[in-house]
Amino acid sequence: HLLQHADGLARLAEIFEEAGVPAGVVNMITTKRSGAVVGTILQDRRVRKLSFTGSTEVGRVLLRGAADNVLSCSMELGGNAPFIVFEDADLDAALEGAMIAKMRNGGEACTAANRFFVHRDVAEWLLKRGAKPTMFSSIALGRGDLVRSLVGANPQLIAARMSRFSPGS
Repeated sequence: HLLQHADGLARLAEIFEEAGVPAGVVNMITTKRSGAVVGTILQDRRVRKLSFTGSTEVGRVLLRGAADNVLSCSMELGGNAPFIVFEDADLDAALEGAMIAKMRNGGEACTAANRFFVHRDVAEWLLKRGAKPTMFSSIALGRGDLVRSLVGANPQLIAARMSRFSPGS
């Protein structure tokens, strides 16, 4: 298995080693030229499978590259996971489910709900109930170091990405 490095993924190699996965089974490549590196990897006849989670645009590029060697591909594309509430839904359960779907892993799960489709007959009820501050009472909010001390984990910000943001943006 081969993993291309994404922010924070380096720890995964350590976890595999700690779990007893033999050396050489999982290999990690880090690069700033991902297109060239992945293109070369996809042309290697030893590669049999490609799995990717990310944007549809990048998925299309990878599928084109995988086609030459007819690789088995698994793609989870788009990042626009919908949460749908029908008019006959159990509204309390729907509201609880919406919170879990959006806030799991601090809202940073790749499958987090990004679009909510709610039947017009129940939309007002959900908006009124969901707007209550108590809906967030089980979510630790605040400065990262303080939240981490309370709950043992918090969303991570990679130092290399800090340069993309300026104060007040």
